[in-house]
Amino acid sequence: SLQAWVCGGSMPVSCYWSVAFCFADSPMGCACAMLLMTRRARLNDRLFMSILDRYIFGVVLRATLLSLLVLVALQSLFVFLAEFDNVGDADYGVLAAAGYLLATMPERIIEVMPLAFLLGGLLGMGGLAHGSELVVMRASGRSVFGLVMAAMMPGVLLVGVGAWLGEAVAPELSQQANQQRAMARGKSLSILQGRGFWARNGDEFVHVNRISPDGHLEGVDVYRIDTDTMRLGGVSRAQSGIYRDGEWHLQSLTDLELTDQGVIRRSSTEHIWNAAISPRLLGVLALEPDMLSMRDLSLYAGYLESNGLGADAHRLAWWTKLVAPVGNLVMLFIAMPLVFGSLRSRGAGQRLFVGVLLGLAYFLVNRTLSSVVLAYGFPPVISAVAPPVLFFACGLFAMARLR
Repeated sequence: SLQAWVCGGSMPVSCYWSVAFCFADSPMGCACAMLLMTRRARLNDRLFMSILDRYIFGVVLRATLLSLLVLVALQSLFVFLAEFDNVGDADYGVLAAAGYLLATMPERIIEVMPLAFLLGGLLGMGGLAHGSELVVMRASGRSVFGLVMAAMMPGVLLVGVGAWLGEAVAPELSQQANQQRAMARGKSLSILQGRGFWARNGDEFVHVNRISPDGHLEGVDVYRIDTDTMRLGGVSRAQSGIYRDGEWHLQSLTDLELTDQGVIRRSSTEHIWNAAISPRLLGVLALEPDMLSMRDLSLYAGYLESNGLGADAHRLAWWTKLVAPVGNLVMLFIAMPLVFGSLRSRGAGQRLFVGVLLGLAYFLVNRTLSSVVLAYGFPPVISAVAPPVLFFACGLFAMARLR
């Protein structure tokens, strides 16, 4: 019972040696003293490991946040300089440009996260290796696997924050920023650089010139297809459209019906148009697929597929968002074999250079696979999953070669 209490129970540190000295004058006392010292050694090891884990966690977290701050600051500077070309349009001034810059900040944070993870791992763990701290940790009994797992913990925390930003914050703020920017510049929100956008509603093909910041449509053309003859059956043109009570109300409508006897023209001040295109769906059209939430991507992809249209780009963006947290962790992981291997004695400049090259390689592989998948019709999941799997396999191979 004493042995079970010593090896598995809890005991104040100040009592260890007192109990040992009480029994030290007998064989049983010697055994108890050995058990007590073993228990004390286990507690010391456990405490030492916990301190090391917290220390590594803090070092890597600070390095990653610093890398993220620098990358976001640089990208924001370039965006702000580009916005100076639009300063002076109507009410769009420097303060409005700064507000647009701040509102789209979460979007840029998500974009630079993979590179920030890689640089944070290289600089944080690389600094420990350069100061021979990793050598001391390994000499104390810590395995390479244990050190790598401790370094990955900050990544787990940050990918959770990144997923929250990408789903709940960035899409909504980006849409509001674009609307406010358009209003300040005295313009309506135009899709596809002024060419408007096309949509399909059953047997109708719809073209909308512009979307106003309040969600109203401007310049609506509806082309109806006769399903029996597969020819154009009529055209409706409206100056504007307002969504009210779950329906679109087209204002100042002119309808042209094409028949065998000729063209029948009708006009009305207001016409109710039943369409599956909701204002939320129009808001999705105002953003690039990469900046949409997974919910909006699924919504719009379902709409496209229900109308017989291609949704590969939005399915690809959906899979990319789903795999993005894993990809960020992989970028942090591939920094580990470099830290424990060839770069452990190198300076911060060389580690930074290698990190930028690896980040560029990951970006190029990702973009190349995306273009190939969309061009040749391969499943979008291939482009989303292949880069993280490839770089993770390379990282595992490099870790296996470490001595």
